[in-house]
Amino acid sequence: MDASVSGSMTRPQIKGRLEASNLRIKGSSWKLLRTDISANPSSMSLQNGELLAATHGRFNFNIQAGLTQWAYTPSSPLNVSLSGSQLSVADLEKLTGSNYPVSGTLAMNIAVHGSQLNPVGQGNINLVNAVVANEPVQNMSFYLQRQQECSSVNVNLIAHLVAGVAQANATVDPKTRAYQFQLHANNIRLEQLQAVKARNMQVAGELNLDASGRGTMDSPELEATLAVPQFQMQRQTIRGIVLHTTIRNHVANISMDSEVAQTSIKAQGIIGIQAPYSADVHLDTGRVAIQPLVALYSPAQAANISGQMELHVTLRGPLEDTARVEAHLEIPVLTAAYKQLQIGSARPIRADYRNGAVVLQPTTITGTGTI
Repeated sequence: MDASVSGSMTRPQIKGRLEASNLRIKGSSWKLLRTDISANPSSMSLQNGELLAATHGRFNFNIQAGLTQWAYTPSSPLNVSLSGSQLSVADLEKLTGSNYPVSGTLAMNIAVHGSQLNPVGQGNINLVNAVVANEPVQNMSFYLQRQQECSSVNVNLIAHLVAGVAQANATVDPKTRAYQFQLHANNIRLEQLQAVKARNMQVAGELNLDASGRGTMDSPELEATLAVPQFQMQRQTIRGIVLHTTIRNHVANISMDSEVAQTSIKAQGIIGIQAPYSADVHLDTGRVAIQPLVALYSPAQAANISGQMELHVTLRGPLEDTARVEAHLEIPVLTAAYKQLQIGSARPIRADYRNGAVVLQPTTITGTGTI
């Protein structure tokens, strides 16, 4: 550091140049830090600042902050401009002590003034060649803005996935924690999703998601509809999958409809979004082919298995305490075949779950080679 001090003993003026190399901060590595420094009892500034990563990427920054007898407070005047390019998300996570299921390369351009309590400004953040929750993302862009006369922050997001495009707009008030948002994702190709490819699920179709909400973080409200017009799984076609949910008063209302080979599958119920997560859920189906279900977990065996079944399921109780959950399963129809082996239920299969134990009611299974 090269610096000079001038002025009086009670109000010195410090000016200088700081350089540091081969820095390690919280496990992150940085090749070089350099900045011009200016400070006195009422202000401090870092100008023409550069921070170069050990691998690749860099920050450029200018920071000015008001002080009160050398002390900074959240209400002190603040002016920050920050730009970065080719930054590794992994390095930034180490620097901030964070750990998110995100990797990739980041670029940003942020300008903020006002104070820590009342910031005003805007910023652009771009993430490329990324993986978010194990899903490849070609490009993700954020735009943030907060105007002087408004207490809320406006956020715009657009994400280009391999499978499709998702867009979101949100307004958040940091003080009251109030928010409102809209999210749209149309024509997301299921066969292009990494979660589907990794399990070799052999499915195809498109997914559409529309969601909106408003409220506060303490009392969220949301309405969302997920639709899959047509879904191919092995040789089975599932049409008209529609999952609709609303969240109000800390309770989620859920309903689902779909059709498998002209057979309906319906589910509805309520689930609390706070402990103890009280639930009351019902699932009813017509006669559904077994092969597509096997294909989800064991695609290699799906061709050897056929059959059909009908299900009726109810579940009630607090999900946080499974000992207090009560569930009932009825299978009026069950037939299955594996190569030359065939089995089926001679009468409905019923099972009950209470007090942490499953009780299977008396039933009869017949099949190849049985009497």
